[in-house]
Amino acid sequence: MNDDMDLLYRLLLLDFTAILVTANPMMFNATLSVIGYFGSQNWQNMVVGNANASWIDAFEECRSLGYSIATASSTGNKFLHLRNFLFLHHPEFINVPLWTGMLKPNLDDAWYLRDQCDKTVNENVKNTYVNNTVGDRQCLLINMSVNAVRMAYTWYASSCFEHHPFICEQTIGSRPVDSYEDMQLQHIDSDTSVTISSNTTVEDCKRKLEVVSNVFTAEYNSTSKQCTSYTRYAIDLPIEVNLTVFSEDNTTISFVKSAENIVDVIQMSNVGYTDNYQITDLPCYGYGETTETTIVPDSTGYDYDILTETTTAPTPSLGDYYYDTLTETTTDPTPSLGVSSFGGPTETAIFPTSSAAVTIVTTTSTLDSSSSLNQWISIAKEENIVNEKTLSSYRNKRVSAYDSRPSSQAMGVLGAVFIAAVVSLIVMSDLPNIIRDLRRDLHERKSNKTKRTLHDVLFYKTKPPCTRRSSV
Repeated sequence: MNDDMDLLYRLLLLDFTAILVTANPMMFNATLSVIGYFGSQNWQNMVVGNANASWIDAFEECRSLGYSIATASSTGNKFLHLRNFLFLHHPEFINVPLWTGMLKPNLDDAWYLRDQCDKTVNENVKNTYVNNTVGDRQCLLINMSVNAVRMAYTWYASSCFEHHPFICEQTIGSRPVDSYEDMQLQHIDSDTSVTISSNTTVEDCKRKLEVVSNVFTAEYNSTSKQCTSYTRYAIDLPIEVNLTVFSEDNTTISFVKSAENIVDVIQMSNVGYTDNYQITDLPCYGYGETTETTIVPDSTGYDYDILTETTTAPTPSLGDYYYDTLTETTTDPTPSLGVSSFGGPTETAIFPTSSAAVTIVTTTSTLDSSSSLNQWISIAKEENIVNEKTLSSYRNKRVSAYDSRPSSQAMGVLGAVFIAAVVSLIVMSDLPNIIRDLRRDLHERKSNKTKRTLHDVLFYKTKPPCTRRSSV
């Protein structure tokens, strides 16, 4: 009974204090602790599919769930935050790469976002993709071997037919933002960056908080028309924000993000995932028109076979990633007298279109006799030889990424101190010998100089005469 009365007394006292603070906030040093979160304006639900799938399977799996395979802006902050979440709560994904929605389906080095063929990644960003090889068709993975503070050079390109887990995303609305009148951030540490913008409005200040993913809180002062925004690294958020009463004239308002992206991990079956895909199945394959001409000498070394491959695709509308026409033309010289011709292989490709119809394209190559056949066999062998040094598995062995974890930094410092101590111990052990030898050498030099001087004084009071050597 006494405990109940004590609890009731505390509640009444708390309500009374709240009323007084509302009536006159400056009577108390009122402090409020809230949580500032990470994220941009679009509030998203992200799903990590824990299954080994090729990029095409991952793309289709996300669509079947009502999601899209995840993409990120140039900084990749969304992936940084997701990776930090997985490192903390799902360590089974450490060292397990994850598919993203960026891909390069053609040979022109253009990277696209999912099936949005009118949106390409700019030059500066794709230069941060490790293993991005001009002339290779590739898709983008997140490196999960290190939890870095920046995404640059920690995502990498690889074959779209490798099998990995993947990330899906879906926008569920606008990110919730709470406002606090007459309150401001109480404490700023060294890891928080502060940006002050002048001549702004309260709407502009709130929008900056919503748009910039790393800004976790912002303050607007109506008197000075200044917006102060506070930024942290993506892996540092969420963070506790302590707000305190600033004034009683309604000049300051603070905005704090009150929710972050929702992350779910779904265990999926690998059943149905196959390798029966072609490059032509990738979204945006053949976008635009590309013509390649290769001149190959024939067996005589004088005549040339001109091989021309032309890929033509209509300009698609947004979201349209199927193309209807693929034409391959092979032209060979007319066989000379005595050289018989034979029918080459016939290839049939089926390409899905935007409609229910299916376009079947058939190409036939006509080649010369055995000399040309041997030549084409050698060319085919050369084109199908795989250089192991170009594989992502080989390159990743030599890729080092920055590790910001204090434990890793401490280990590096400890190693440097240990190496320095070993070297210093070796040098210090020989130092007395070095000093003794130097002193002895100096003493001997002084002794020899003194002996020569006494000898000159005793036997040569004047400068000794010069003697001339007789010539032979």
